[in-house]
Amino acid sequence: MAQRISRAKQTAKTSGMPLRMPEAANRGQWLGEVLHVLYLIFNEGHTTTGGADPRPLCRPR
Repeated sequence: MAQRISRAKQTAKTSGMPLRMPEAANRGQWLGEVLHVLYLIFNEGHTTTGGADPRPLCRPR
């Protein structure tokens, strides 16, 4: 996982795209989209919806 994070950071750094907050007029739409993605990640993390193996991705401890 650490290697993936390192590669993602390096890719972001070399891409030249600036990381900044969206303009105030666009923040409402931006926040709604971010929350939607987080919702999808959370739900997919508990039960997969695709692929050949329908077992949960997260197992209770």
